[in-house]
Amino acid sequence: MSTNGIIKPQIGLLEWFHIGEYERVENSIERFQQLGIKHLRTGISWADYYSEEGVKWYNWLIPRLAKEVEILPCFLYTPPSEGLLPKTSSPPKNPKAFADFLDTIVSSHGKHFEWVELWNEPNNQSEYDYTLDRHWSVFTDMIGKAAYWMKQLHKKTLLGGMSPVDPNWLQLLFNREVMNYIDVIGIHHFPHVFDDKWYGWEHLINQVKEIIQQNNGQQKIWITETGYSTWQHDERKQLEVFLEASKAPVERIYWYGLNDLDQKYPTVDGFHKDEREYTFGLVKTDGTEKLLYRLLAEKKLLI
Repeated sequence: MSTNGIIKPQIGLLEWFHIGEYERVENSIERFQQLGIKHLRTGISWADYYSEEGVKWYNWLIPRLAKEVEILPCFLYTPPSEGLLPKTSSPPKNPKAFADFLDTIVSSHGKHFEWVELWNEPNNQSEYDYTLDRHWSVFTDMIGKAAYWMKQLHKKTLLGGMSPVDPNWLQLLFNREVMNYIDVIGIHHFPHVFDDKWYGWEHLINQVKEIIQQNNGQQKIWITETGYSTWQHDERKQLEVFLEASKAPVERIYWYGLNDLDQKYPTVDGFHKDEREYTFGLVKTDGTEKLLYRLLAEKKLLI
């Protein structure tokens, strides 16, 4: 959407669900409706899908969510038995296996989504252990094959959000011709949370645009993950960061997230290694709605 040539981003939410969280999904859907949310980014774990329980879960979750919102499924996490090392951040032993997994998902549930996101924060070692793939040969082979096959199945492709934004890494993917099959490049950033200096969204986005232009690319840029942690109880700052993001020159933004992370769960870096990770939500774990949620629900802010 645009007004007088100025892009007005579509804003969605990001929410990950664990196997068996049927009640939390239903509660989240109610809140999506209260907020007027039409776009949801959520994770689909290759590792979880490797189990009978995981297949059953996603067979329910994907159509259930798609009935209420447009979903952007983010496909990630290597089954430990398929990794170079037995962990979900490991490069797979067979790079083509990721494309085979996606083929299975699209065959079963492709009618429920238009886009596929290929991995999450691949240049973040916690999400993809690039120390096991030092020349990025496994990753570029894996993502290149997956993106190519998704295009054959008429799906739009999104490169999992860079975190941090790294123009040199992006150039490598152009050099390896992975980007021939990518429609949108995702970026992640969390202003005033994990950075010492913040120069604004336009500065960050222009770094990516420059690489696209140098390679005569046509890819668009989405902010697929941003947010603000209220670990210091600063709900007004969360509102300010949201308003700043909503003016970014992109077509789509996914705000993280709806709910604060349950204290019983670890983050990707471990159990309570960083308390900031637990309070990015619009709603506290006890159900208390934060300032930004209340303003959105009351339609004093429009998505």
